[in-house]
Amino acid sequence: MLAIQACQPEATSVTRSRRVLWVLAATWVLGAFDLNYTLGEARNPMFFESNPFAVHVIGSEAQATIYKAGMIGGATLILLCLRRHFLAEMAAWAGMAVHVLVGIRWAQYFAEVGGLQQGDWVLWAYATVGHGAGA
Repeated sequence: MLAIQACQPEATSVTRSRRVLWVLAATWVLGAFDLNYTLGEARNPMFFESNPFAVHVIGSEAQATIYKAGMIGGATLILLCLRRHFLAEMAAWAGMAVHVLVGIRWAQYFAEVGGLQQGDWVLWAYATVGHGAGA
């Protein structure tokens, strides 16, 4: 009887697994928005990619998609395998937090770009590229 009880997962383990699955799903949704915005803005000559790894694949939509899906996909596979562990849950939350921060940065970027007049593009490009700031 003890052996059967030892093999059953704890209620918190099942609850944690569900939370990790939901957090990973939300991360994929946020990642899809990030990819969509990145691909949309990559056509803009004033766009500056601040991710030092993604800057090398930004020229090709296929490469950018594979890169972003691969990064999230690799983390997802690892966290799915470890989803019953506390540290895996914390890592999933941290990954989602990073994507939320990226979303906030996109909102700031679009607020800056949306408020610019036609003549302001030169000043904005200088401030963005010249000082290393950007989306």
